[in-house]
Amino acid sequence: MRAVCLDGRGFCILALILVGVASCLAQEGDGVVERSKYPLEKVVAVEGEDEEWVLHREDFSEDTLYRIWGTLSENTEIADGVMKLRRDEPGRGKLKVSVEPFVDAEFTFRFQLVDGTALSIGWDDMTAKRVTHAGHLGRVTIGTREIRMVDSRTGIYDMKHYHAYREGKVTPELEALFARCEKSVPSMVETGKWYEARVRLAGDEAVLWLDGEEVMRFRSPGFAHPRKDMYRFRVIGEEVELDDVLVVGG
Repeated sequence: MRAVCLDGRGFCILALILVGVASCLAQEGDGVVERSKYPLEKVVAVEGEDEEWVLHREDFSEDTLYRIWGTLSENTEIADGVMKLRRDEPGRGKLKVSVEPFVDAEFTFRFQLVDGTALSIGWDDMTAKRVTHAGHLGRVTIGTREIRMVDSRTGIYDMKHYHAYREGKVTPELEALFARCEKSVPSMVETGKWYEARVRLAGDEAVLWLDGEEVMRFRSPGFAHPRKDMYRFRVIGEEVELDDVLVVGG
């Protein structure tokens, strides 16, 4: 191979070429999600309590799809100042955002079930895929029939018994464990109506408020998983609209 020597100008040209190639490769990545720009501001903490930070804030006044929000659904879009989360085939109506790692957090958002039966918000630890399937830890599902809280980390997604769950080889003991890892209550949520939801994770407890009224709370050990670094929304049905998302944690 013939050796090539570059002067200072040559090195500059080579560097520009490499930067251009890297940029093209980044643009070609399907569903690449940047880490959130937060925390940008500190929440005023109550004396004696841990500090909390704004981990993510979104009012959908600009198009952040695929730059901040990742999705599998090609039909999902940001339009008219809201996120229109749509499903284009089974399992492909999901949104996700990477944020700075947190232990406890509060998620606030407004939503409307346009043509869907439920909206789910979940949280993950993407460094824990060896202990829990896909890093999934837990979720809250708000539907027209019921509202459900699930501890996925201790329950069906724990890798110690995930394969038994997927293969339909669940023992009575596992059935009892799975049952202890979720809770549901009847729902009064209606299609075509906007609601403000607030989900609070604190230690091993999750609490949900709708329009300022507490709807349910549930304690389960998986909620206390010491690290979360992603949260996600999922539409169950065809379409849900989202707005005014705020995540505060620490």
